[in-house]
Amino acid sequence: MKTLLAGVLFVFAWVCTAAAAPPKKDRQVEPNKAERLYKEARAAKKASDLRKAESLYLGCLVADKTHLGCRGDVAVILMARGKRCDAITHMRIYVKAAPKAAKSVQFRRLIEAFEPGCHNK
Repeated sequence: MKTLLAGVLFVFAWVCTAAAAPPKKDRQVEPNKAERLYKEARAAKKASDLRKAESLYLGCLVADKTHLGCRGDVAVILMARGKRCDAITHMRIYVKAAPKAAKSVQFRRLIEAFEPGCHNK
């Protein structure tokens, strides 16, 4: 009887613990990882490695889709690499999240200038 009770309690505790902690794939924000990738991306950008910087900024956004530093910087990188329509998408998200930011003023101008060409693709 004691063995059965111990087994039931073990299973109950395991189920409660599993239910309390969401699986990793459901977690949307990983701030430490996002911040680390952001710092690495800035270093790559400073070293003029735009391909690596783009990849790191996009990884940052996977870790934390609300990270405005990554969002704004990846838009600039994408624009510099000729990926204007992708850049416009990130600029729109940035402007919506931070409409009064100084970068938003510049992004609105770029959106206005380049977005019409994206609709034809």
